[in-house]
Amino acid sequence: MSVSFPPIYVISLARAKERREAMRARLNKLGTPYEFIDAVDGATADAALYESRLRRDKFRRKFGREMMPGEIGCYLSHYNLWRRIADEKIPCSLVLEDDAAWDNDLIPVCEAIAMLEWRWTVVLLSAEQGKWSGLLLATVGDRRRRLTLFPRRVVTAAGYMISQRGAAMLLEWCREISAPVDVAYAEWWRSKIPYYGVMPPVVRQVGADSQMRREADIKWASLPDRIIASLWRKYDRLHCRVCYWQTSARKERGEE
Repeated sequence: MSVSFPPIYVISLARAKERREAMRARLNKLGTPYEFIDAVDGATADAALYESRLRRDKFRRKFGREMMPGEIGCYLSHYNLWRRIADEKIPCSLVLEDDAAWDNDLIPVCEAIAMLEWRWTVVLLSAEQGKWSGLLLATVGDRRRRLTLFPRRVVTAAGYMISQRGAAMLLEWCREISAPVDVAYAEWWRSKIPYYGVMPPVVRQVGADSQMRREADIKWASLPDRIIASLWRKYDRLHCRVCYWQTSARKERGEE
């Protein structure tokens, strides 16, 4: 293992003791330093920290429901970490949520991403295997891992690599809160922020869902808002597909 392996940050609620211990046991086997980052608890967070950035009306029009406190906490947790990465000028980092597990080749895959010659920003490590295929940009780790541009949005934040440049760009794009964080940071066709993924995935979630985002009751919006949300999702999928058709591997790598 390289002594210059990127720093590992694990986003976790401070009160989630059992999850932290289970994650610590998995991380210790890697033999590389890591740091737990206390997540923002959306249920108890001071609204003054985010209310001016929260766009509840846009969220309803996009998703046909209200944004849940856990989603707000998850969003702020990742956003705050991006600010630290940008402010401290950390070249690149591995970000994990506390319900993540990984394959044995996580280290070489991440090292290969860190050494990419083009100016990448975000590389998703935890998309569902077999569900997504896309434009091949490079191979990473062993020869079966493909670095790809997804042909549509992939919603997960269980594990990803992020560069300093990527963190700075996401701080600007995601300042307004109008979607869950794993939706907002994946909108490469709208944000113009390069967003790639490793297939087959090297990271997976071992829990049913993130504790920060799990809620018992969803507050649905009015019927007109739900209809608008359905139409918006159809439009957004088409927008993504058109942008995907217009790109190429050379363009994504900055070679044209």
